Amino acid sequence: LSDDPRGLTRLITPPVSDVILLDPTTRRLSQGLLSNFFATRYAPTPRADESAPRARYTNYLLVCAPLETIERGEMADRVWAICKRDGIQVSFAGPSLSEAVAGRWSGAFIVNRTYQVLPIDTMHLTDRQGTSVEFGVCPLVAHLQEQLLRERHAPAPAFL
Repeated sequence: LSDDPRGLTRLITPPVSDVILLDPTTRRLSQGLLSNFFATRYAPTPRADESAPRARYTNYLLVCAPLETIERGEMADRVWAICKRDGIQVSFAGPSLSEAVAGRWSGAFIVNRTYQVLPIDTMHLTDRQGTSVEFGVCPLVAHLQEQLLRERHAPAPAFL
């Protein structure tokens, strides 16, 4: 990255995949240096049919930064298209760091063209306490990962 005045890319060494930017005023996360960032939260809808197979992922909310504050990528656009198609709620309020630390997120992931959806297992904060937030497997993240993989391996249309 040529536009890295703080030298944050030096933090991206295995097993770290990206550095997620934080607005110090709002304490909301925006995007990664190399990817778009998303968080998920369990948020069942009042009329959700819990027995429906889709309920395993439609009862989650996808949270991302406001569109005007991020560099949109092709993969992020595909994630939003899948959400729209599958009836998944999306919030553009920006993922709240305090919600993550309080354990209110069910998952988080980053997307880019190289690895499509990369679930985040552990988020390490660069605070004085050395705080880490761990995530389990989130059904919504798994669903998005599966759908993008299917799209990638779908047969190309035949041309006459």
